Amino acid sequence: PGRWDRSRSRRLLQLMPDFHPAWHGLGVLAHQARQHRTAVDLFRHAIALEPNSAPYLNNLGNALKALGDFHAAVQHYRLALALAPELSSASNNLGNALQSLGDIDGATAALEHALEQAPDDARVLNNLANLYKEQGRLDEALAAYQKAAENPYFLEARSNFLAALKLSTKHTPEQIFALHKEAGRVLESAFLLDYKPLENDASAERRLTIGYM
Repeated sequence: PGRWDRSRSRRLLQLMPDFHPAWHGLGVLAHQARQHRTAVDLFRHAIALEPNSAPYLNNLGNALKALGDFHAAVQHYRLALALAPELSSASNNLGNALQSLGDIDGATAALEHALEQAPDDARVLNNLANLYKEQGRLDEALAAYQKAAENPYFLEARSNFLAALKLSTKHTPEQIFALHKEAGRVLESAFLLDYKPLENDASAERRLTIGYM
C-alpha cells in the first residue's frame, strides 16, 4: 500500500505474520500518517522478529520522538548506532533528540559523528551549525551554515546564515549587506525557474473585480 489503511494493513499482516519487512513498512506508513502510537507497536513487532536491524530501531526512535518520549528515542537511536555506527540518520536523529533534552554537548557530538558519515548532508550541517551557535562557536556555525546553503533550495540554512551574521564581529555592515544581496540573487534565480507570468488582460481600461478578506 502507498498510504496508511488500517483494514488493509491488518489483512496483510494476517497473511504474513512473520514477515518483518511488512511490519516495518506498515510502521513507516503509520508514522507518515501521524499514527505514531500505531507506528510504535508495528516497529516493536518488526524488531521482535528481527532484533538486529538498525533501521528498524532508528524508525522506532523517530516514532517515540514524535510522541515526545525523547529518553526512549535516545535509547533506540543508540541501539541502532551500536549495530551500525555508519548510519548517519540515526546520529542526526540522536543529536536532535538530545538537543530536545537540553544536552547540547551530547547533541553536538552526535551530529559531528553524523557529519563524518555524510559530510555533505545539508540538514546535518544546518542542525550542527545551530548547536555551534548555541555554544558560542560562531565561526564554525557560519562555516557550517554556508556549506549547507550551497544547495540553493535549502532556504532554511541560508536564512540561518544571514541571521547569524549579525553576531559576527569579523564582518563589516557593508559585507553583511553584500551577502544579503547575493542571497537575494540566488533565491530569485531559483524562484524564476518555476515562475509563470500572469496571463490576465493588462488593458488599462479593463474593469477590475476586487475581493476583500
